[in-house]
Amino acid sequence: MDNWGNAFPLKWILLEHLIEINKNRWKKYINLNDMFKLAEHHDINILEKDELLLFLRFQHNVGNIIFFENIPDLIILKPQWLADAAFRCLVSDRIDDSGLHHLEDWTLFRRQGKLSESLITELFKSKDGSQFSGQKNNLHKVMEKLDILVKIENSSYYIMPSQMPSSKFEDVSRNVGILTKNCKRTSWLCFKFNFLPPSFFNHISAWFIKQYIPSKVDSDATSFALYRGICVFDIDISGCEKILVTMSTDTIALQVVSFSKQEGFGSMCSGIYSEVTQLIEAMKERYKVKISFKLHFKCSDGYYFKDTFEYENLIIEKKCFCIQHKQNASI
Repeated sequence: MDNWGNAFPLKWILLEHLIEINKNRWKKYINLNDMFKLAEHHDINILEKDELLLFLRFQHNVGNIIFFENIPDLIILKPQWLADAAFRCLVSDRIDDSGLHHLEDWTLFRRQGKLSESLITELFKSKDGSQFSGQKNNLHKVMEKLDILVKIENSSYYIMPSQMPSSKFEDVSRNVGILTKNCKRTSWLCFKFNFLPPSFFNHISAWFIKQYIPSKVDSDATSFALYRGICVFDIDISGCEKILVTMSTDTIALQVVSFSKQEGFGSMCSGIYSEVTQLIEAMKERYKVKISFKLHFKCSDGYYFKDTFEYENLIIEKKCFCIQHKQNASI
């Protein structure tokens, strides 16, 4: 209804109506060539590729379809069908694991949210995945575009952010070594939101997985520090500097830690802040969510989820009292 009262070409309205007719006939997806055939209908007469692509991009942006120009063979007419069917294909409780050939991979997925290529292929061939016959590769690409699946670099695994296991912050910190004396930590940089959808962290963590190296917990090739609401990433291949990314009810908090003897590791914080700010704004635009945040800080070993210090006040007062530590805050 956001487009109520807006002016659109009549041919766009007619093509949208024709797409709705196909939806009502239980057509779930279509390829670009077939979409061209619909657009060439004599009452519509969209003959130029650029105009059709403009129409499809608009329909995607308003949520009517799912369309990516580099995946022309899979234009999804019913977005909810993708969410329901594709997601259920991978995580359904109805999957009979006794018949799976890749049972170890299935166990890893259920415990850690990590998927092998072989397991994905097998699940798409199952009864729940049969409706995707011939579209496995394209569907896989779409799921990556939407952050449903994310490839872990230098690994044979994908991860599904929504299925990452839960863990306590203290346990993750201990396992990664953050609580040791040789670990230096910056203060917490906190994005405190007026409202924070739980799915937001899935997209945040997906972005970090693509940009940085998930930290290892031990020598096991599958033991990454990727948990629901808590993720740790190596900033470079040395692994000496890391980023903690955490989420609470209304806050996404970041902290840079270093196991190196070199000083000045906090100099990279401004760049990370700029990247994450741009990411949040892009996500707001992409998913049409009206949320806002204020910048807060907290002591390096403080609770990032409560009694934080608002940046605007710190600029004015230059100091603040930490309730947790009962002293002037160290920011």
